Amino acid sequence: MDRSMRGWNNERLNQLLLPVDKMAILSIPVSWGRGKDSLRWHYEKMGVYTVKNGYCLGLSAKFPNSVSNPSAQHMWWSSLWNRWLPPKIRIFV
Repeated sequence: MDRSMRGWNNERLNQLLLPVDKMAILSIPVSWGRGKDSLRWHYEKMGVYTVKNGYCLGLSAKFPNSVSNPSAQHMWWSSLWNRWLPPKIRIFV
């Protein structure tokens, strides 16, 4: 970014990026406001990265055809943990 001109620094983009990546970046509109930047994790509705979210994303990438309904999977695990099980079985599970 060239903040003084409120636009992209084309010369710097040419030095750092492939043409296809440069075109993708140039298609991003530049904000005219002076708002503060923040990092967002777009895989989470609140935009906050957690290890749990990263793990779930990695797991779904590794096993794409596994349980497609996370709420059903959550219900299954909840029903399992809500049952009375001997401690040695809980540890095994």
